[in-house]
Amino acid sequence: MNKLSETFQNIGLTNEKIEKLSNIFKHTLELKKGEYFYQNTQICQKIGFLDTGMLRHFYENEGNDTTCWVGLEGNFITSLGSFIMQMPVKENIQAIQNTKIIYATKDDWMVLYQKENFVRELWTSVIEENYIGMESRLYSMITLSAEERYEWMLKNHPQFNIYVPDKHLASMLGITPRHLSRIRSRKN
Repeated sequence: MNKLSETFQNIGLTNEKIEKLSNIFKHTLELKKGEYFYQNTQICQKIGFLDTGMLRHFYENEGNDTTCWVGLEGNFITSLGSFIMQMPVKENIQAIQNTKIIYATKDDWMVLYQKENFVRELWTSVIEENYIGMESRLYSMITLSAEERYEWMLKNHPQFNIYVPDKHLASMLGITPRHLSRIRSRKN
């Protein structure tokens, strides 16, 4: 059983449902470090699963970039707003290490979505989870100190502290890598 099937099984899907999803997640894309899954202004036509590697979502502003999220191995990846609304992507999604993505096209996804109630239920739960996560992250960025944001991240996403390069982790926390280092040294 591959990682994608295991992920579907872990969320409680039957073998029949896993097979239906596996039939549309049939394309693969391999990105080298620095290559893009999507760049701003493109329209997102894929929903992917990170089989190996790591991708970061980031925004560019006047030559600077801000990492807003990092997708790790075993996570699903898309530019959600663009995928749903078919409007240009606002963020960039870039490999920060060599990455393999298994993906479904928008057209294949929509056919299965229209046909299968379990896909609509799965999609709704994913959207809800993402919205709640975004709301929680926004709240932490507005109301918490840098140290409190770091503690929140350790509690809610401890894998980031292990796998995500410090410069991207610091950017996600809204601090500099130097400040991240100071926070860590005070915690030890």
